[in-house]
Amino acid sequence: MNNNHQKRRNILMAILFAVFCLPMANAQKWKTVKCGGEFTIGIKEDGSLWGWGMNGNGQLGFESEEQYVKKPRQIFQETDWKDVAAGSLHTIAIKNDGTLWGCGLNSNGQTGLGENDESMGYNRYEFEQIGTDTDWVAVEACYASSYAIKRDGSLWAWGYNLYGMLGTGNDTATSLFTPTKVGTQSHWVKVSAGGFATAAIDTNGHLYLWGLVFDGADYEILDQPFRMAAPEDSNATFTDVSVGWDFMIALRNDSTLWASGSNYYGCLGELTDSIYVDGWTQVCTAHNWTKIRCGSICAYAINDKGEVYAWGGNLYGQLGFTTQGQSTSTLTRIEDVKDCRDVQAAKSFLYEFSLYGFHTCLLKEDGSLCNMGSNYVCQLGRGEPDYDIHTLYCEETSVREAMENNSELLLFPNPCHGQVTVSRIPKTAVEIMLTDATGRLIRRIPVTDSEMQISMQGLADGIYFLQVSGKENRIIKKIVKNTY
Repeated sequence: MNNNHQKRRNILMAILFAVFCLPMANAQKWKTVKCGGEFTIGIKEDGSLWGWGMNGNGQLGFESEEQYVKKPRQIFQETDWKDVAAGSLHTIAIKNDGTLWGCGLNSNGQTGLGENDESMGYNRYEFEQIGTDTDWVAVEACYASSYAIKRDGSLWAWGYNLYGMLGTGNDTATSLFTPTKVGTQSHWVKVSAGGFATAAIDTNGHLYLWGLVFDGADYEILDQPFRMAAPEDSNATFTDVSVGWDFMIALRNDSTLWASGSNYYGCLGELTDSIYVDGWTQVCTAHNWTKIRCGSICAYAINDKGEVYAWGGNLYGQLGFTTQGQSTSTLTRIEDVKDCRDVQAAKSFLYEFSLYGFHTCLLKEDGSLCNMGSNYVCQLGRGEPDYDIHTLYCEETSVREAMENNSELLLFPNPCHGQVTVSRIPKTAVEIMLTDATGRLIRRIPVTDSEMQISMQGLADGIYFLQVSGKENRIIKKIVKNTY
C-alpha cells in the first residue's frame, strides 16, 4: 500500500469518526425529562443528568453566576442517574444504586436534607445524598413537598405539610425536613402531587387522596390517605393519576379518562360545564388512553397511537397551539406530534397570589424532545429569554437515529465507486435526495421503481446521506464513496 493510499484511508476514517461517531455520542436522546416551576431537568439515555432554566435556588444541582441557564447543561459528569422529579424550586433524583439525592430551595425541608441553619441558608446549590438508604425506586415533587417510593412499596414524604398534603397524620403547617413514612402500608406503585393535594395508586389499582379536597359543600382536610371509589363501576381500578394545582385526572383500567376538582380553566374536559366536581366526571368518550399528565392549569393525554391531546389553560401556549380566550375544555390534538411516549408539564408555584410556571415537554419514542409554553427564564432551553407565547417546537431527529430506526431499505455496494443501487424502496416513496455530510443537496430524483441506481460519478470520496421520502415518513441511509 503506497503512502498516498494510506493517507486517503486515514482521512476517510477521520471523516467517518467525526461525522458519524461523534454526533452519535452527543445525540439528544432523552430517557426522561421533567418540568419544574420555571426550569427543566432530564436524564439522557447514557444516564447523564442535564438542566436548564431558572437556577436561582440551586434547583439545577450546581451553582452558577447567572440566575438562569439558557441551554441544556450537564450536571456533574456522572452517568448513573435513574430518575428525577422537579418541584417548584427544588429537585429530587435517584441514582442506579438506589440512593436518593436533593437540591434547590429548602425553605420547608423539601430537599429532604435536614433543617436549615444560618450558615446554609434556604438554598442547597448542589445535589446532596438524602440519608443512607439504597432502596429507592420512584420519586415525585410538587409545590414545596417531595415523595418517594421504596423497593418494598412503602411511601415516604417530606417538606411543606399545610392541609396535611404529606399524608403522615398531621394537618398542621409543620414542615418535615427528612423522609417520613406515609401510613403503615407497603403497597404503593404511583404517587402524584399538585398544589395542596396528593393522590396515589396501590398494587390493587385502588386510588387514594389526601390534603385539601372539596367535599361538595366546603373544603375538607384529609391528613391520611383516603380511598376514592372508582366512577360508575365499583370493581374498576386505576392505572394512572396526575394532580394539577386544584384538580386531578385519573386513568381507569378500561382506558377511559375521569376528572375531579376545579373546572375554572376547563381542565375537567368536554363533558361537563360544572364549576367544581367533588366526585368524578368523565373527560371525554374515547377509551384508548395510555398516559396522562396535569400541569398547574392544564392537562394532557396520550392515546394508543402515540398522539397527544391537550386541554385547559393556555396562557403561554403550553397546550402547543393557540386558543381564543386562552383556555379550552375540548380535547385538542397537538398536530405534528406522533409516537409520543411521555408528556411532562410545569409544577407551578404560588407567589403573591399568582401562579408561575407554564411550560410543557413531550418526549417522543426516538428520544427527541418537543416543548412549548413560557420561556421568560429560558425554561424551554432555546437560548435567550423572552415573554412570547411559544407553541410547539420539536427537535429534529438526527440523521443517525433515522438510519437506525429504518433497516428495510438496502444500499449496495456500500462503500461504492461509481453508483449505488437502492433496493426495497417503499411504494409510498415519492423522491430520493442525495446530500453531503454538511446537508448540502446534491441530487433530487423522483421515485420510479422499487429498485433504482443512483450515480455517484464526479463526487469526491467521503460520506453522503440518501433520503427516501414519502407523504408519511422518510428513511435516511449513509453512503460511503471510496474510489480505492
